[in-house]
Amino acid sequence: MIQRLRAPSTLSAALAALLLGACGDDGTGVSEGSASTTDDTTGTTASTTTTTSTTASESTTSTTTGSSASASTSTSTSETGTTTSTSTTEPATTGVDPTTDTTVDTTTDTTTDTTEGDPDADMDGVPASEDCDDADPLNFPGNTEVCDGQDNDCDGDADGGAVDAKTYYSDMDKDGYGVDEASTIACAQPPDTSEVGGDCNDNDPDAYPDADNVCPLGASCKTIFDSGIAGDDGLYLIDPDGVDAGEAPLEVWCDMVNGGLTAALIINSVNEGTYIGDFGAGYVSTAKLAVDPAVTSSANAMATQAWLDLNAFGYDELWLASYDAGAAAYMSEAIKRTDLRINFGEDGYLLYNDPNGYYWCGGDKAYADAGIGQVNQPMGAPADCKGHTSLGSGWDFSLVGGVGQYNQGLTLCGGDASTWMYAKYGATMIFYPNTGAAHVVWVR
Repeated sequence: MIQRLRAPSTLSAALAALLLGACGDDGTGVSEGSASTTDDTTGTTASTTTTTSTTASESTTSTTTGSSASASTSTSTSETGTTTSTSTTEPATTGVDPTTDTTVDTTTDTTTDTTEGDPDADMDGVPASEDCDDADPLNFPGNTEVCDGQDNDCDGDADGGAVDAKTYYSDMDKDGYGVDEASTIACAQPPDTSEVGGDCNDNDPDAYPDADNVCPLGASCKTIFDSGIAGDDGLYLIDPDGVDAGEAPLEVWCDMVNGGLTAALIINSVNEGTYIGDFGAGYVSTAKLAVDPAVTSSANAMATQAWLDLNAFGYDELWLASYDAGAAAYMSEAIKRTDLRINFGEDGYLLYNDPNGYYWCGGDKAYADAGIGQVNQPMGAPADCKGHTSLGSGWDFSLVGGVGQYNQGLTLCGGDASTWMYAKYGATMIFYPNTGAAHVVWVR
C-alpha cells in the first residue's frame, strides 16, 4: 500500500498567525495557540489548542484583620470547547512570613507540679506551703535527720537529733577518756571531748581506765585531793604504780580532811607480827588496807598486817599514829621523807633523834634482839635497836632513851620476846592476839 502524507492546511496556519497577532499584546492574557491536523489516511486528528488564561484579581480588605484575598480564573479554549477554572488563595496574615513555622508546642513539662496555688517544686511530696525548703527534696517535714548541715526534718534545728550523730564525753585532762556524766551528742566533735568515756577523774591525766576497764582516781590520796574531786574521808581506788604498770589498782583509806593522807601501813594487835621485820617493804596483803584504820582497833577487828611499798610509793611526809578501841589515840608530827636514814625493810634506825627528836628502829630479831646486821648505824647508837632487849621484831618510836626509859613511845614487838604493842603513847599495852590496838603509817 502506498501511504501519502498531507501537508498542513495553509488556512489553519494563517488563522493561528492572525489570532497571535491580534491578541498577543493587548493584555487579554492570550498566551499560546495550537493547530490541529488530521491524517487523511488514518482519520486521526491532531489538535493544536490555544489556551487563554484570564486572571481577574479581586482585592478584599478586612478592617478587622488587615488581610487581603485574591482569586484567579484560568480559561482554556480549544476547537472543541472552552474550559474555565477558578482558584482562590486564602488571605495571609499581615506581617507574617508564610515560610515561618508557626507550630505551637502544647507539651506539658511534667517535671514541675503545677498544682494551682500550692506547687511542689522539689517533688518531695510536700507542697511549698508546708515545706521548709521546697528547692531540696531531701528537706521536708517528717524526713530523717542526718549529719549534713541541713534541716532535713524541718524542725528548725539543722542536724539536731541526727540519727548518725555520735556521743562525745568531756575530756578536760586530755587523757583520751571522757566523763560519762558529761556527754553530748553531736555531728562534729566539740573541743576538749573524747569518743571514749569511762574516765573517773577528768582532772588527772594519769587517771583513766586500765586494760581491765578499772579506773583508779589517782596514784594516791594526795593526787586525788589535788585534782579537786576529793570528798569525805573514806575508801578510794588508787593505782600507785600507774595505769597498767606494776601493782594493780587497790582501795585505801584516805584522810581528805587533812589534805589527802593515805593509810599506807596498818598493823593491829590481833596479828602476831610474823612479818614485822621488813615492814613497809614491797606490797603485802594490800586488800586488807581497804578499811577504816580505827576499825582495826575495835573489839571485832580481824587480824591486819598490810602495807604499800613505802620505798616506791610517792609521798613527801609521813606520820605514825595509834588507835585504841576504835578511836584515834595518837599522831606524831609530820616527818619528812628525806629525814629517813634507811629504807623500809632494812635493819636499823629510820630515825635517830635529829632533826625531829624521834627514834624509830626496826628489823629482824637478829638485829632487834641480838644487834646483828644494823645498817647505817648512827654515831653513839646501840647495836641492838637502842638496847631494847624486849622489843622483838618491831619498832620503837620513843622520844627518849637510856637506862630505865626503854619503850616509852609507840613500841611494836614481833612474835618473840615481849609480844605486845602500845595502844597509846607510852600506855595501854595490848598483847597479841587481843583486839584493842592498831598502828598506822600515814603518808602524803
